[in-house]
Amino acid sequence: ENFLSRMTLFQMEDLRRQFAENLKDIGFLPKSFRLAGSVGRGRNGERDQQCKPAKTNTANTNEGNVPLLKAILCAGLYPNVIIAPEQLVQKDGKPGAKEAGACAFQSLKGDVHLHPSTIAFSDKRLDSRYCVYHEMIKTSKTYVRDCTPVSEFALLLFGGILKVYQTHGVASVDEWLKFRIAAKPATLVKHLRAQMENMLLKKIVSPE
Repeated sequence: ENFLSRMTLFQMEDLRRQFAENLKDIGFLPKSFRLAGSVGRGRNGERDQQCKPAKTNTANTNEGNVPLLKAILCAGLYPNVIIAPEQLVQKDGKPGAKEAGACAFQSLKGDVHLHPSTIAFSDKRLDSRYCVYHEMIKTSKTYVRDCTPVSEFALLLFGGILKVYQTHGVASVDEWLKFRIAAKPATLVKHLRAQMENMLLKKIVSPE
C-alpha cells in the first residue's frame, strides 16, 4: 500500500536494535534499557514480537522535536550540504513557480539536482536554503538523494570550522558557507558552540 519493502523494514529494525546496543555499550543508555517494541527472529527467519511497546520511553523523549532531529542530521551528514535557489525560500511564505526537482542546487562539486525519489522533489517551497543529503550519484545529471532542509544555526553549531569576522558582520563555516550576522549574536553563537562541544566531550569521556 505504501510501497515499503518488508525486508527493508526488518533491516531498519535491526539497525535500531544495534544502535541501542551501541549506546548502552558506551554508557549513553542504562544497561537495563530495552528497546520498546523490538522483535526477534523466529523459525525460518520469521520475526517474533519479543516485547510490547513501552508506555513511555525516556530515551526517545525528543521524538517530536523536529528542529533537534534536523540538527542531528546536520551534524551526522555534514559536509554533505547543498544550497537551494532563493526562489524556493520565499519570505512571504508563498510557494515558488518551480518544483525543487526542476531547480539546480549549489554544492562544492558544482550544480546538482534532487533525485526524483527524494521526498522534497515536488515541493515548491523549502523551510531553508540549506539542505543536507545522504548520497550523491551521477547519471545524466548529478543527483542527491534524501535531502533535508536544515537551519542556518544548525550549520553554525554542528558544521565545520566556525570563524567570525566581526568587523564585516559575517560568520563562515569552513570558509564556504557564509552568513551575515551582527557582531554580538555571532560572538554568542561561537561561545555557545564552544560550550556545547565541551559538554559533549565530557559526556563522551564520562557518560555517567
